[in-house]
Amino acid sequence: MRRLVSAIVLVVGWGLVTAHALSAAGIPPTGPQREVLVLYATSRDSRIALIGERELPRLIGAGLNGALDYYSEFIDQARFAEPAYQKAVRDFLLVKYKQRRFDVVISMNDVSTAFILKYRDELFPGTPVVFFSEDENPVRPPNSTGIVGGLDFSGSAELAMVLQPNLLHWRRLRR
Repeated sequence: MRRLVSAIVLVVGWGLVTAHALSAAGIPPTGPQREVLVLYATSRDSRIALIGERELPRLIGAGLNGALDYYSEFIDQARFAEPAYQKAVRDFLLVKYKQRRFDVVISMNDVSTAFILKYRDELFPGTPVVFFSEDENPVRPPNSTGIVGGLDFSGSAELAMVLQPNLLHWRRLRR
């Protein structure tokens, strides 16, 4: 439940931060279509991706009065952790988006931010980045803005007690 609530809060925050980033970059909410790429480190069927794919196009599109071309890609780091795989993802993105110039790239976690830092000059030169990090002192890409949100176990436990008042026991599992 905590992850679901965190994911929803993250996605809503993302919509707001992205709208602000587009505005700060001088991109008006009307006019030609705006191209946004969201880069997930997870698989397409992860909870954050499912919620993000449902809500981000709606939230960002509303901020742009519907003038949105929304794209998303999935690194799937958990299943494909080899360094050669990330190079293959880079090569794939180079070919796929050769004719695209994104208005903003959204990084959904530290792994996708590291990918962007490593390959940004090749893939998205000069494109603003909106990132999310669980690290309290994240490496911030140039020309970026983001949300830093660490894990809050005590807050999650309090929320669980409110949502499930009959809860008698809970355990914190180590990462």
